Amino acid sequence: MGHSDEEPAGHGGVDHAGLVDRVQVTLFPVITGQTGLDPIFGGAADFDLELIESRTLDGHTQELIYRPALHV
Repeated sequence: MGHSDEEPAGHGGVDHAGLVDRVQVTLFPVITGQTGLDPIFGGAADFDLELIESRTLDGHTQELIYRPALHV
């Protein structure tokens, strides 16, 4: 099934049936230096991230700014 320029790629068509009225995304941000399956900062310590600021850039894109704190 193709998609128009107004539909996101990978759109499954569920909302065409009126079954979806909202989508929730939950984030739990951490920096995994020594733990995790595929650490992006290998060898670094583990950090928790505290959300200190957020804003909407263009009506759709969210910018989230975090302060790192050493995980204890």
